[in-house]
Amino acid sequence: MHDFKKIRTHEDFERLAKHLDEFHGISRENASEELHRIKEQNGLGGANNVVFGRNGDVFERETGDNLGTLTRRGKGGNEKKS
Repeated sequence: MHDFKKIRTHEDFERLAKHLDEFHGISRENASEELHRIKEQNGLGGANNVVFGRNGDVFERETGDNLGTLTRRGKGGNEKKS
């Protein structure tokens, strides 16, 4: 279990998407696609709340497990999807 409470996190996707676009070149659309992929891979639905790290990491709210990152595809979103 990762203690995500020790790092800077938040729950607002729109705020994170703006940050990722401004500082990492990750568009809102690419971040959203990655979030849906991460949730699907981990058996979570749209209603399941997650916590976001400022660098794009996605954590399961209850366990603190790192589920993935919204920056996986890189700037421009051209990395091959898995």
